[in-house]
Amino acid sequence: MAGKVAFTRLMILSLINYTYATPAVGALGGTCTTDGDCTVTTNAGKCSTTCACSDGFSANTAVTACIANGALKGACATSADCTGTTNADVCTALKCRCKTGYSANIAETTCIANGALNGACSAPSDCTGTTNADVCTNSRCACKTGYSANTEGTVCIVDGALGGKCTVSSDCTNTTNANTCTSDKCVCDTGFSANPTQTACLAGNTGSVSMASTWILVIAYMPVSIYL
Repeated sequence: MAGKVAFTRLMILSLINYTYATPAVGALGGTCTTDGDCTVTTNAGKCSTTCACSDGFSANTAVTACIANGALKGACATSADCTGTTNADVCTALKCRCKTGYSANIAETTCIANGALNGACSAPSDCTGTTNADVCTNSRCACKTGYSANTEGTVCIVDGALGGKCTVSSDCTNTTNANTCTSDKCVCDTGFSANPTQTACLAGNTGSVSMASTWILVIAYMPVSIYL
């Protein structure tokens, strides 16, 4: 009796696992009738009873996404094929990998220098590639206390500064005229715009200046037009 119960439980678990593993209709690996059915997974637009990656793309190991051939984790025959992702120019086991000294980010879309922000590390002493990112957490370099990564994940910005982390606008005190907290980031106040390096807020904007200049010119030349 116990043996039958155990076998029944095993069958149920197997069916559950199979259900979760079966791709959705129209997704990569899912059933289809025509190419037009394959709309669920990006770049998986070919149908041959099941949806497959489009030309120039190959499925990832988990068969959940299509990656461009020659890009990081994409298909390759030799290292010369790996030109799609910067610093991922090594072909190993028919897949493009990051070159020595670099590691893939968590999303496996870019190669980051070891020791830089979000790069691989074994200890805090490894994290020397990005200023104020000298903490090693979960084998990745992270910003130290009081700093947060920018949106691109390339630099650490002091909390409360322009582009830095905030909860309310009163947290934004480290950059002049950047006293507004929007989407958990300090941004320039109304009437100010960030400079190209995103380190300061400058008064005015090109559009308003141009309009003001236009009206000044119209007023200046109006008397001349009247007398002509």
